[in-house]
Amino acid sequence: MANTGDASKARRRNRAIVGGALAGLGAAGIVLALLRGDRPAPKKPGTRSSERPASLSAVDISRAPSPPVVHPSPAEQRAEFVKFTWGSSNGALGRTRPDEANPEGPMSVAPLPGGGLLILDQVNGRLVRVDGKGAVVGTSTTKVRSPQDVAVARDGTVAVLDRLGDKGVEILGPDGRSRGVLPLEGKGIPEGGGTTGLFVDDATGNVLVEREHGVLTVLGKTDGTTSDDRTTIPGRPSRDGTAWLSAGITDRESGRVWVSAMERATTTQRWTRELRANRTVRTLLALDSDRSGVVYLAEEIPEGEQTFVRVVCLAGDDGHLVGSVDMPSSHLPEETFRDFAILDDGTIVHGERTEAGVRYVNYRCQS
Repeated sequence: MANTGDASKARRRNRAIVGGALAGLGAAGIVLALLRGDRPAPKKPGTRSSERPASLSAVDISRAPSPPVVHPSPAEQRAEFVKFTWGSSNGALGRTRPDEANPEGPMSVAPLPGGGLLILDQVNGRLVRVDGKGAVVGTSTTKVRSPQDVAVARDGTVAVLDRLGDKGVEILGPDGRSRGVLPLEGKGIPEGGGTTGLFVDDATGNVLVEREHGVLTVLGKTDGTTSDDRTTIPGRPSRDGTAWLSAGITDRESGRVWVSAMERATTTQRWTRELRANRTVRTLLALDSDRSGVVYLAEEIPEGEQTFVRVVCLAGDDGHLVGSVDMPSSHLPEETFRDFAILDDGTIVHGERTEAGVRYVNYRCQS
């Protein structure tokens, strides 16, 4: 996806991460263009690229004047899932604001099988499990010193990324027991600080890490075995197991963003779409899919002195617009790696931080 600066400080809220967003076409007053065509593989295929996909022709499908303000999403599109105060108790998540280091809060969140959440509360040195009803049902610890991202396999296996301390990915079985740590640095990952995401591919059991918002490298398996050849993958795996996903910013100021899906079986292009917001897109925050294959892209968009997040949902088979939703953007300084989780049923869970604590809110795309 789009190059956004120092990768060693990726995932701070005032910098680019991964994703994109759009909300209702008329209400948000955007121009959305869907483009289709074959895109030659970029030099660094994956979730970010600084160049526009080639051989595409735009077709504007909606045109409306931009409103002076962005209105909140309607109530039927959002509902609070679970809320935490700041602290170290069972109903709290940790936060720290040291004088000479980056402020930190909950670093990452991932969907659990069955509709729950796994929250990486690294300040308190734990993983917090939330069930599908929003109740905290347990916590566990990890061996790695500086965890920053987490991913969960369909069978409940958990992978935890430490790119700066132990420089490895710890594998925890569904019972919470460690299966070992996969080394991070090596072929495909020369420096751990350049790692920008962690993923589990349920179709193969592979544990993947993303480098510089580009290609992904296979570190090993969810059973804890390491990969000898550390092959590379040209995008993020879709959760339905059929595609590799990538996206990037073509033009930040005019809000041109592209999203692409490649067939896994044949490594041929399935579709490429360009989204045009006709306003600045500051950064991409999430690129993911649900179990049915719908693709979710989240963008952070400035609106005057404020910013908001817009999530666009695209059909997995041909990339047509399914819907979109707007949500608030946090303005607190805490560093974070991943604030979004897409549940199997397409629910978008967004972590929203305030001075009182953090709440995770459910959103739904709406056409």
